[in-house]
Amino acid sequence: MMTFNEMKLKFENIKVNSNQANEDFYNLLASRAVCHKYYDRPVLSLFPYEIEYYGGKPGKEIKQPYDKTNGYYKCFFDGDGRIIISEGVNGKGVVINRQFLFYSPDIIESYYFTKVGAFKAANYSVLPLKKGLPEKLFNIGPKGQSIWDFIYDEGVLKKIEVNNVTDDDYKKAKDVHFLYGASGLVEIVYDYLNGEKQSIYKNKLKSKK
Repeated sequence: MMTFNEMKLKFENIKVNSNQANEDFYNLLASRAVCHKYYDRPVLSLFPYEIEYYGGKPGKEIKQPYDKTNGYYKCFFDGDGRIIISEGVNGKGVVINRQFLFYSPDIIESYYFTKVGAFKAANYSVLPLKKGLPEKLFNIGPKGQSIWDFIYDEGVLKKIEVNNVTDDDYKKAKDVHFLYGASGLVEIVYDYLNGEKQSIYKNKLKSKK
């Protein structure tokens, strides 16, 4: 397991000022991932969906829904059914981000690129596994470093605790709650320390065939 400093160094090396170096690294990851590509399909519609912010200070309650009509995630799988490439596609059919995932028996590595003209490295994360399930997520991104703790109940993900890390100082940022019904996952809710909540997923989302 890499330390945060080692992760940060690796991430900064990815984001070096040279556009050519960034492009070379992207192409390297793409070639590694494509070697394992087995099939692809859209697995989760990005839109239509609603995001609601609710809570906030008395008299300044926030409720701000978003309703959009197009776009989806297109995921590429390996022969074992694992996602190895995930790309966000907007309503115009343009890829706006791409994520590469690499697996070993006890760890998952993820590299996330956004596309503004060219693909640029945006996030790097490592997920150590325990009995095949993510136990933590160590993330380095443009906003700094964070650790996500995954909490399960009989193998079902119930909550993620997100902590920001600055010079070994841990500060809780939010909880992510996974709410289930008889048919499976019903809703995912961000619960912030200031009392605000954000619903980011509701079960009306359907796979786009």
